[in-house]
Amino acid sequence: TKTKKKKIIIHHTAESLVKIKTTEDEQKVLQAIYKYHTFSNAWGDIGYNYIIGPSGKIYDGRAWWPDAIGAHASWNNSESVGIALMGNFEIEEPTKEQITSLQNILVAVAHKYKINPYVDVTYHKFDAKLPSPYIRDLILDSIVWHTDVGNTACPGENLYKLLPNLKEYVAIQLGYIKPTL
Repeated sequence: TKTKKKKIIIHHTAESLVKIKTTEDEQKVLQAIYKYHTFSNAWGDIGYNYIIGPSGKIYDGRAWWPDAIGAHASWNNSESVGIALMGNFEIEEPTKEQITSLQNILVAVAHKYKINPYVDVTYHKFDAKLPSPYIRDLILDSIVWHTDVGNTACPGENLYKLLPNLKEYVAIQLGYIKPTL
């Protein structure tokens, strides 16, 4: 059964951009992510659907087969597409090339799945303060950061602050209008 994609969740991979100078370096990082996700985490593949290198090159993670379900945000994978940017945006800024590619892939994915960035959807987040099963439902926009749905700093403050502009860009490109109250 196909699950309709309704959400986009954005991540960072947490490697320092200082060590990623060439597309060959990007490919080495991609191989390290593959090994970590596949062997250490036993996910069978890279957890993200797409990964964006500092050069702006977009790499397929789990995206290469139709309706691929990622392993990037617990309890939210089946209805979401996970996009990660190489880098640690707690301490670094994303490159201009990464932001341009992120804009492009957001528009492409939102268009493919008819995702309006301003539509509210249900997410699930672990909350140890709750009684079992410890999962809290959240209503958020259809494009969010990993930290919004997971107990993590991902994608880092320097990327997090860009979300309103990214959602607006997608909405403008696809002709969606932000709802007014």
